[in-house]
Amino acid sequence: MTLEEEYRLSFYQQIAEIDHEHNVVLVQHTGNQKIFVKKTLKVYEESVFLYLKEHYIPGIPRIIEAVRNQEELVVIEEYVSGQSLSDILAEKGTLSEKETRQIMLGLIEILKRLHSQDPPIIHRDIKPSNVILKEDGGVMLLDMNAAKWYRRDAYEDTRLIGTFRYAAPEQYGFGQSGIETDIYSLGVLANVMLTGTYPQEKPAEGEMGEIIALCTKMEPSQRFRSDDALYEAFEKLKVPIASDENRQVREVKRETPEQNKKSRSKYLFPGLNSEKKSVRGWSLAGYIILVLISCVQRVENASPPIVWLNRLFCFLFFLLPILFSCNYLHVLDKLRITKIKNRFLRILVIAAADFVILLLVVILVDLLELLIKKA
Repeated sequence: MTLEEEYRLSFYQQIAEIDHEHNVVLVQHTGNQKIFVKKTLKVYEESVFLYLKEHYIPGIPRIIEAVRNQEELVVIEEYVSGQSLSDILAEKGTLSEKETRQIMLGLIEILKRLHSQDPPIIHRDIKPSNVILKEDGGVMLLDMNAAKWYRRDAYEDTRLIGTFRYAAPEQYGFGQSGIETDIYSLGVLANVMLTGTYPQEKPAEGEMGEIIALCTKMEPSQRFRSDDALYEAFEKLKVPIASDENRQVREVKRETPEQNKKSRSKYLFPGLNSEKKSVRGWSLAGYIILVLISCVQRVENASPPIVWLNRLFCFLFFLLPILFSCNYLHVLDKLRITKIKNRFLRILVIAAADFVILLLVVILVDLLELLIKKA
């Protein structure tokens, strides 16, 4: 850091702490009294910040300063007022299709500007806390900390970075981040806005669900290949108007055969509704083995009804925990267990619930057995 740079930074006085863990504070310029955000980054691509400082891109905070201090980068950027999408979702739970579509179109417009640079700038950290909805209805995309240039000659990212669940597979070392990487994160974000959770746990349905499914394909080549194509897909959506109840009814009734097929498949046991034939095959084999194991159970000196009751108990003993743990018919969502952010606590709650279910099955079987013996 030069003396000139140190002098410029001295004008920004800290007035509040935003995020202690990530070294983000609110500062005020002692000259013009304007409020800014100051970040001290340990992982960054300096050239991206220097470029954005000289080339303002609407939709992301304006970079005022980007100064290297030994191994860290001190960034002063525009303070954006508004409500974060994460706060809105914490308050509402989910958003309507109309609201989701509006936010998505705004974010795609911003990404089109980033991706149209030469070479493209890839954001790599699109998530609710990095999206701000302004009072005038505009959308802002924050946090360029993970941003990088797209390098056509690279095979994989040099730094593995991103937010779990929102990061595309290639961000974990399976390839290089590109335009399709941000498209994947957008798909996850849209699913969270609509359902309150991730595509792997509860995929969105309808036309928007189909768009999200395409965005979140494992292979980048199978996703939307451009921002324009994704924008056009969202723009053409026929979103029901909340106040028009009759139109909503017509939209529900006008389901395609593919939608009807998806609606029926949700009642299939876990694994049998997978898109992959291999998963369906192994799952079917597992359920058949479970039935066979249950059917060969023997109970000494017991009547046929008691024997079959014990066989049913054996089947349910294995089946019910599987159904519950795999979120069959979204039971975990309805009990709000998927909302538990701590993974260990969530697993502990599911295990406890499985135990209670098995205990109830044992009690029920014992009661039925007593009734059969009395009869």
